[in-house]
Amino acid sequence: LLNAKRLLKQNNITASLSFMVGLPIPEKMNISIDEEFKIMLDNIKAVQSIDDNNNIKIFVYTPYPGTPLFSYSIEKGLKQPATLEEWSTWGNTNVNEAAVWIPKKYEQIVDVLTWYVLPYTSIQFSKTWEHHYTGKYKFLKRNFHKTMRFLAKKRLQHNYFGCAIDYRMLIALRRMKVRFH
Repeated sequence: LLNAKRLLKQNNITASLSFMVGLPIPEKMNISIDEEFKIMLDNIKAVQSIDDNNNIKIFVYTPYPGTPLFSYSIEKGLKQPATLEEWSTWGNTNVNEAAVWIPKKYEQIVDVLTWYVLPYTSIQFSKTWEHHYTGKYKFLKRNFHKTMRFLAKKRLQHNYFGCAIDYRMLIALRRMKVRFH
């Protein structure tokens, strides 16, 4: 992974990486969800230590019928959708509906990482927002994003995703569709 990232950096190519967490790992593999998340975060930090030209996504395992882990997931407490309507949203729901074996605290961690920390720690996000820095609020918008990027980097550096007031503020602004024109 790190050698590939170095090659991408040498050629100025953005790395698009996906991590999957929350497999209902059989006990014989002897790895806890805490260890799984720590390994994932260590890998993300190692990639970002090379450079921050990345597009990183995190996906929580969603079991599907006919796959080897579906029956095992049901044994672990998964409630299979009963109606066509329930199946229509399968895999698009929150973490704990499809992966009941994951402690609730990890739902927030996945959300904070996916929708805040990883985008804001990537230079790709900054490039995307550059064209929005116009008008009389240009200074305010640029400094808002710089502050959020700083806080996101600190969260990732210290593996601290609790008390995410900055994330909640960002979500509230998105819901209000705040735009500074």
